[in-house]
Amino acid sequence: MIKIDKKTLIVSSWAPPKLGGAQNLYNIFSNIDSADYSILTSRQNFTGKNGKLGLKLGCEYFFYGQETGGIAKESFYFIKRFPVFFKIVKNALFLVKFLFVGLMSTIKILKVGEYVGKNKEVDLLMGLSDDELNLFSTFILSKKLKKPFVVYLFDLYLGNQLNFPYNIIARAVEPIIFKKARHIIVTNDATKEYYIKKYGNAEKYSVIYNSAFPKKYAENILLTRNSKKTNIVFTGNINWPQESSLNDLLELISKSNESTINIAVYCPSPPVNLVKQYKDDKNIIFTFASQAEMPRIQSEADILFLPISWHTSSPDIVKTASPGKLTDYLIAGKPILIYAPEYSFVTRYAKENNFAEIVNKKDQNMLKGAIEKLINNKEYANLLVTNAKKTFYKHHDAVDNAIKLQKIINNL
Repeated sequence: MIKIDKKTLIVSSWAPPKLGGAQNLYNIFSNIDSADYSILTSRQNFTGKNGKLGLKLGCEYFFYGQETGGIAKESFYFIKRFPVFFKIVKNALFLVKFLFVGLMSTIKILKVGEYVGKNKEVDLLMGLSDDELNLFSTFILSKKLKKPFVVYLFDLYLGNQLNFPYNIIARAVEPIIFKKARHIIVTNDATKEYYIKKYGNAEKYSVIYNSAFPKKYAENILLTRNSKKTNIVFTGNINWPQESSLNDLLELISKSNESTINIAVYCPSPPVNLVKQYKDDKNIIFTFASQAEMPRIQSEADILFLPISWHTSSPDIVKTASPGKLTDYLIAGKPILIYAPEYSFVTRYAKENNFAEIVNKKDQNMLKGAIEKLINNKEYANLLVTNAKKTFYKHHDAVDNAIKLQKIINNL
């Protein structure tokens, strides 16, 4: 077990066993002695629906109380048809949430954090870029406890689609937080370059790519399948950077009535509009599974689909985002199909390492051609799989990356 010499308190409203970025945190910290760190997180997110699907770390957890939760997407399904009215209602509701939930959550984080700091050994704070006021709370808590803090960014902070008024706050506090942070960890070189260009101080940044455990995939790789149908699989959360491009694939298969292709979307909370649109299509299923089942599910696919959308209101996220599912896909032993803009990180990363078939134009005919190429050209598909594994072992092995984190913390 890897040891770190500074007892670290991780402050994050999204923590394992939550799915998504929280599981990337799990993959790193599960290699580190659980006595060397603890987590301060939201009780609701810890016990919520998605929490039952992920894997929990063995460290001590502290909770800052019960939140009222987010605003259900289902409740917006109808008024989304009226964009101006929808924006007004959405901003008003999120302002109310900020006043009665966001500020209260920050107060609770500081209260519980001060208790932990006074009653437990804490040498270092680590704030995660999840949402709302988490990084700001970490910064304030570091001043109260007189302890240094580091920032661990799984996505951009400012530049993401933060809800009103959190975006306004991010504009004001991000430069201060980045200046005061002892170190900043990001998940790829594109994000590092983005922040160096924005704030300078290159020596403050380190890259730790998203990680996975190759052994779990090696146990599940299937060399042959008996099914005559091609199974295209998407796994993970469906947020605004994925939804439009994923819909292109679903629409393509649904319109073509292609009986030889199945689409399986593994997502714990898929957008209600997509589920309603394709609920009667026999070739498209929406389902979910635990994180422990993902190596088998991904390794049984014929094609692993990774979409990133065009024409979003947050292009900087598209340019820098490194989805956690990409790491799993790289080691799953099946060809990857990337449907994303040319300027996206995943497209550039795949081109540099030749590990995926890429469609970098928003074009369903090109998407169809790419699927047929992967089905019919086995030699090419196998080359992509080989290159994907090479890329994984170069950057994404969980044990190697835990050692990188150890060196960063121990050298602070």
